[in-house]
Amino acid sequence: MRAFTLIELIISIFLFFLLTLFLSEAIYQARNVKFQKSSLIFTLSKVLQADILNASFIKIESKNPNYVRIYLKTHNSLHFLRGYINVIYYISKNQDTLLRLESKEKVKIPTFKENFFLDKFVKGVKFFRVYYKNGRYGVFINNGKVTFFEIYKGMK
Repeated sequence: MRAFTLIELIISIFLFFLLTLFLSEAIYQARNVKFQKSSLIFTLSKVLQADILNASFIKIESKNPNYVRIYLKTHNSLHFLRGYINVIYYISKNQDTLLRLESKEKVKIPTFKENFFLDKFVKGVKFFRVYYKNGRYGVFINNGKVTFFEIYKGMK
């Protein structure tokens, strides 16, 4: 009968520890990617809600059956601009990414001005629509996962 020596036991415990460490890191990264995707949608819903609630002007324009553009004049600035700012939510044609353009001046898309801020929210967008009815805005986004949220502003 042969038993394990102390060095063999220590080496096997160390190898088990290394294996557990690498596996836990891989599991953590997979969870983090899933959380980041849902976190971006959550952030978008909060930013869009603040934009709509602080807006003095809102225009929803539909040039494509799957996408809309939202033009807002709002106080909600992500880049610390003062006063009313112009914000446009739109889908980039080549990347299918939902973008938020923020500028002190009125901007049309495409723009070649240098004085604006551009924020990327959701990638791989197949469908982005915003509807208004009876003081409520309904926002639909499909980027592989269908998301809907509602913003209540009140009657115009």
